[in-house]
Amino acid sequence: MNPEKVRLDDRTYVIRKQDAKHLLAFNGAKYLIVCPSKTMYIIVETEGRREKLEELVALITGLCGKLSAKNY
Repeated sequence: MNPEKVRLDDRTYVIRKQDAKHLLAFNGAKYLIVCPSKTMYIIVETEGRREKLEELVALITGLCGKLSAKNY
């Protein structure tokens, strides 16, 4: 079984977690967080510490929720 992957700027990431609010992927060095609002996507690439990752995901999904509430 091959894990699902996503490519961005010639980098391949393995999807770790995905739901309706966000996608979280990892390439061995960097994490990729993708979050949709109503009219756009917020894409964050980070080398942040793993223990702060859930906090960052919550911050980004919260921002996307606020943008969606304003019809963005």
